[in-house]
Amino acid sequence: MEIKKVLIGMMIVFLLSACTNRNNEVTLGQYVLEDAEAIDMAWLVLSEENQFVFTRSMLTSYWPSGNDAIENGVLILVANENEMYTFKIEGDTLIFESGTHAEGLLELGSRFTLVKDESSKK
Repeated sequence: MEIKKVLIGMMIVFLLSACTNRNNEVTLGQYVLEDAEAIDMAWLVLSEENQFVFTRSMLTSYWPSGNDAIENGVLILVANENEMYTFKIEGDTLIFESGTHAEGLLELGSRFTLVKDESSKK
């Protein structure tokens, strides 16, 4: 009887976690920093197979790329074991929350808006 309760509880948790809401999805495509001047333009491209390319500023020659994931309405970009960036998802806007190598390049709360939709969600 106890095993049944545990299994039912696990099934409920699984089913609830499988149901996604708008804040736990992100549209694939290109996101651009709102209200940015061309010289400090920052952008992010999310593509299939959980891949990304991120430009924190046009003044940098290094463009982080790697894998991305979504947890609890937060987009997590992982370039390598020492470099990670997080964005809160609000519809087709991503709000910059943190980043290992973004100091001086992006302000916390910077908003990135979808400009090129690849018509797919993840």
